[in-house]
Amino acid sequence: MEPTTVATSPALPVSVLSLLVAVATVVAVILHRFLAIDYDPREPPIIKPGIPYIGHILGIIRHGTKYFDTVNRQTQYPIYTLPTLSSRQYIVTSPLIAAQLQRQHKDLAFYNVILEVTRRLLNLNSDTMRIILTNVNREEGDWGLMPKMHDMFSVVLGRGESLKELTRLQMSLFSEMLNEIAIQGDSMEIGLFEWIKSIFAFANAKALYGPENPFAVDPSLVESFWEFEAGMLALIIDIVPSITARKAHNARERIAKSLTEYIRQNRYHKASQVIQNRVGLNLSHGFTEAEAGRSEIILLFAILGNAVPSTFWVVANIISRPSLMDEIRKEVELAVSDNDDGSKSIDVSTLETSCPLFVSSYRESLRTIGNLASLRYVLRDTVIAGQYLKKDSVIQMAGIVIHNDKRTWGEDSDQFNPRRFIKTRASAAVKEEPSEMDLKEPAATQLPAGVPSAAFRLFGGGSVVCPGRHFAQSEILAFVAYLLLAFDISAPDGSPVKVPPPDEEKIPLSVLKPNGDVKIKLRRREGFESTKWVLKA
Repeated sequence: MEPTTVATSPALPVSVLSLLVAVATVVAVILHRFLAIDYDPREPPIIKPGIPYIGHILGIIRHGTKYFDTVNRQTQYPIYTLPTLSSRQYIVTSPLIAAQLQRQHKDLAFYNVILEVTRRLLNLNSDTMRIILTNVNREEGDWGLMPKMHDMFSVVLGRGESLKELTRLQMSLFSEMLNEIAIQGDSMEIGLFEWIKSIFAFANAKALYGPENPFAVDPSLVESFWEFEAGMLALIIDIVPSITARKAHNARERIAKSLTEYIRQNRYHKASQVIQNRVGLNLSHGFTEAEAGRSEIILLFAILGNAVPSTFWVVANIISRPSLMDEIRKEVELAVSDNDDGSKSIDVSTLETSCPLFVSSYRESLRTIGNLASLRYVLRDTVIAGQYLKKDSVIQMAGIVIHNDKRTWGEDSDQFNPRRFIKTRASAAVKEEPSEMDLKEPAATQLPAGVPSAAFRLFGGGSVVCPGRHFAQSEILAFVAYLLLAFDISAPDGSPVKVPPPDEEKIPLSVLKPNGDVKIKLRRREGFESTKWVLKA
C-alpha cells in the first residue's frame, strides 16, 4: 500500500513529515536552551526581537546605533534589555541612570568590554594581552600597565603645563600649514572632509609623535591609515582578515611595521611627553618593540578618528549658515590681537572662555553627531540606580538616544540649534547640580541649566572620561577660528555651502561622518590677503 500523503505536500510522506517536525522541534528546543537568555523579571523591561534570536542583531547591522533610537521612540523606557543570541545588552536612554552607572563601581568594568575589541583590531599577541589584562580593574590596587597608563594620561593631558606645551605646538603647526594656503589673492577648491583628514593627520602626528613620526618619514602612510580606519569593523569581526578585510589588514600591517621601526630607532625620544611616557610604560611592562609599535595604532585612531569628522561638522554647520558665520566671525574677533611684525594672533583661551556662540555651535555640532555608546561590563549580579543587572551583561549608554531625547534637550532635539548651549530649551523639571568636571571647565563650555551633565556623551564619563577632551576642544576651535577669520568660504560657484547628511546607518566606531564630501572654495578675505595669522595657546 502506498503511504498516505499530506494534501499540501503531495510528494511528502507522513512518516517523513513527522520526522521533519520532530527534528524541527528538537532544533527549536536546542536553540531556546542555548540561545535564549535567562531573563529575570527584576531586570529592565525586555524588548523581544521580531525575528527570534537574531532580530536585534539584524537591526543593528542594517541601521547601526540608529536602531537604538528607533526602539527608544517606540518604548520610551529609561533602560531596557535587548536580547541578542545567548547574551543580553542593557540600553540606557536616561542621562540620570547613566550618571549613576558611569561612576566607578566595583560591580562594573570598562576594560572587559573594550580590550577584546582592541586585540582583534590590532592583532595583539597573547603575551601582550596578558600584560594588559593584569590588574586591569585595579582589584589589587594601582599597579599594572593599564592603571599606570590611565593615570599618566589623566595627568599629562589634564589642564596643566604639559597640555599647554602640546597645544602650543599644535597651534604652531596649524598656523604654519594654513598660512601657506590661497595667499596673494589665489583661491583654492577642496573637498572639505578629505582636506581636513590630510591637515589633521600630518599636524597631529607631528605634535604627538615628533618631527620623525611615521607620517613625516613616509607620507604615503597617511593613506594607509585611512584605509585601515575605513575597514576597522571587518578587522574586529576577525574572520580571516587577510582575506575578508585585505585592504585594511595590509594597511594595518604596514603602519605597524613603520611604528615598530619608530620605536626601535628611539625616534619617540623626540616626541611629546605623552608619547614618551606611553611607549616607556609599554616597554617597561614587557611589551616587545614590535608589539609596542603595533599598539600605537590605536592612539593614532584616538587622535584622528573622532577629531576629523568632528571638525568637519563644526566647519560645515557654520559655513552653511551665512548669518551664523557672520555672527561667529565677529565674535571670534575678540580673540585677535595685532603683532609688531604685522601678523595677527588668535588666542585660543579667549575663544574657549569669551565666545559663547562659537563654543555653543561647537558643542551642538558634537551633540548632533555623538552616536557612540559608553560601555560597561557587569562583573556580578548587582543593583545600581534601582536596576537589577545580571552578570556577564553589557551596558550601553547610548549617545544617539540620549542626544536626541526631547525630554532632555527640548522639542527641537533633532535639529541643529547653535544657541542651545547658551540658554537651554530643555525641560526645567530636570534638576542636577553641576558635576566636578563641569565646574573645572571654562565658562563658555558649560552645559545649559537644566540638562544633566551625563546627557552630553561625546567624551564618555566617569573614571574613563576621554583624557584628550581638552586638547580636542582647543585644536578644533583654533582650526575653525582660523578658517573663519582668514578666508571667505563658499561653494565653488560662490553660493552658500550645502552640507551632505550624516551617514547614520553604519555601525559606528567614531562619531558620524558625512554621507559624501562637500566641495568648497577658500579665498583670503579682502584686506587680509597677505596677513599671517598666528594661533596662540
